[in-house]
Amino acid sequence: ILHIGHGKTGTTSLQHYLYQNSADILKLGYLYPVKNSSRENHVLLPAGFIIENTSLVARKQVYQDDFRRYQNDFKRFWASLLLDIEKYSPHTVILSAEQMFRDFSGISRISLANFLGQYFSDVTVVAYVRSPAPDFFSWLAQRAKTGTRVLDIAPRKIRNVIEYYESQFPGCVKLHPFDRQQLLAGDILHDFFSRYVPEALPAIEALKIRPANTSLP
Repeated sequence: ILHIGHGKTGTTSLQHYLYQNSADILKLGYLYPVKNSSRENHVLLPAGFIIENTSLVARKQVYQDDFRRYQNDFKRFWASLLLDIEKYSPHTVILSAEQMFRDFSGISRISLANFLGQYFSDVTVVAYVRSPAPDFFSWLAQRAKTGTRVLDIAPRKIRNVIEYYESQFPGCVKLHPFDRQQLLAGDILHDFFSRYVPEALPAIEALKIRPANTSLP
């Protein structure tokens, strides 16, 4: 399962829960790799298939454009993932990074499908999408919260991204609206786990406090 976001669709809540409870869901056969991961999400993943020294916002944020360090960290992370697959034999691996919500066709040294196809028999791509207006206001509030420069208004290129993933994994792209009235139980954790990790749902339902990257009002 490749969860690609996009940003501001509850990705922090989902990734934090998966990271903090990785040992428990592994007992159910789901591996959310955390060893040698630089963050709670898998921002390192593009280093496995993109052209060397390609400019990526994700790499600028975390690695200050040091591609070699970015790539070396990926190799350590990926080696740990493969060792965990060999050790635990999970039936499902879950990878999550909102930085994956982009069209990589012009910057890939090998296709994403070929890269992941070396390791996985099938790939399901999961994306949550948000209506442009509330998405922008949430993004704007996040920029105000972090003191980051506000750029010109521009909608996400959702169609281009989904078409790219559909070309890589035909018929395997699952698209869900990020809207409380349409999410199962009105909650991103409940929605994702109901659809993709149903065995862990009782633990989700027992949560009293849910982690979130809350924007300013």
